[in-house]
Amino acid sequence: MYKFLLVPSGIFAADDDAAARKRKEIAAKLRGGTVIDNGIQVPLGHRDGVLEDARQSAAVTRPAAPASSSPAQSSSQKQVSVLIVEKTALMRNLIERIIEETPGFVIADKTISIEFARQKIPRCNPDVILFDIDIDDYYSFFDECQNKKIPVVALAANGEEDKVKKALLLGARSYAYKPKSSLPEDVNGAKGKMIERILSVVK
Repeated sequence: MYKFLLVPSGIFAADDDAAARKRKEIAAKLRGGTVIDNGIQVPLGHRDGVLEDARQSAAVTRPAAPASSSPAQSSSQKQVSVLIVEKTALMRNLIERIIEETPGFVIADKTISIEFARQKIPRCNPDVILFDIDIDDYYSFFDECQNKKIPVVALAANGEEDKVKKALLLGARSYAYKPKSSLPEDVNGAKGKMIERILSVVK
């Protein structure tokens, strides 16, 4: 059975759903119309109480907001931002690829020297610095990073154990070995430990 809403602009069919009828009654009140219910024309009166009717109807008919989807939640999670300080372009690009391909990580910036790193840190505010220990005279830089509470992970080539020990003594929080080459197997081989060492200092 259909009911009809009479408003100044015309007649509209409505289904038997109570909530739908309630909304149309409110619309009719706002327009000064009437509702035909079971063949009887029922005046809806003046606009008194329309706001309260609207609130009650909304409370009954409006569905609860759905829970946030997982993509939205993941996008709100903080990512680990990494500043790469590496003097060779090839290695900078390889390490950048490792970071960018790892979920939860983002490149804050990359540079070739301590001087440029000092300029970039206030702007990019990294969570961790990957530092090539083949760059000389880094003691004061490591000290500055400690004062700013930015952990440093020393980057070394395989076989540079003595350099790694020195870097750890001078303030590096951890170390990781660079890929041996740009071959996919070498890059992937270095990736796991590098990410593990970064996570160990930012937790």
